[in-house]
Amino acid sequence: MEDFLITAKKKIPNLIGLKFASKDLGDLIGCLFAGKFNILCGCDEQLMGNLVMGAHGAVGTLYNFMPQVFHRLLQHLSDGEMEKAREEQIRAQKVLRLMVKHGHSLGGNVAAVKPMMALVGLDLGPPRHPMRPMTVDELIDFHRDIDLVGFKNWDPANLL
Repeated sequence: MEDFLITAKKKIPNLIGLKFASKDLGDLIGCLFAGKFNILCGCDEQLMGNLVMGAHGAVGTLYNFMPQVFHRLLQHLSDGEMEKAREEQIRAQKVLRLMVKHGHSLGGNVAAVKPMMALVGLDLGPPRHPMRPMTVDELIDFHRDIDLVGFKNWDPANLL
């Protein structure tokens, strides 16, 4: 992405930034060195590292159903409370792992977003084809796993 930014800024005068979805923090630093660009973290499980390294914001999926977790993460970073920020980032990682685990058989992680949104009070219906919704048994397993990581105890969203 660093090479893209260096080349693109010569050809696209109104280019102001990009969504950085890689897990490579070294590459992120290269993007920051490439010029005055707005670099947004596009990898939810890397938000804390991206912000510490200089990213300017974020675009992600988990923020939709656990905004309070990320709000606390940002507040802890602002207050210099790295351990508390790390705890919130680890919560996001736990949920993401469950979404990958359960979303894989459904055709994609987006299919696992739907039941997560329902948990915070927003029933968005089934995923679109070719993904499929969870069966009743899969949903029971998913809810069990979500309960095991403690999601409902984290005050993930103020929607209910």
